[in-house]
Amino acid sequence: MSYAIEGIAYDNRNDALTALIANWVSAGGENNITEATAALYNTDTAADIIKVGGGDLGDDYATEGDLLEHMGNYRADILEHAYGEA
Repeated sequence: MSYAIEGIAYDNRNDALTALIANWVSAGGENNITEATAALYNTDTAADIIKVGGGDLGDDYATEGDLLEHMGNYRADILEHAYGEA
């Protein structure tokens, strides 16, 4: 199975979820790290990602539950992916 977020290929589902969420909470770089961190703690973020993007991971799809779990377990990785720091 292949995973791709915004045209970038990822080797595994975990990395693809990190990229999907990082792109969303950072608004493609428009949000600062404080705004992105707040979005990671907002339970509506996962639903918004699904509503707008459908959780598309290339050849796979993420559910709202997948996103919530990932946001809870990988906040530092998500912020590092988005900003190069945690």
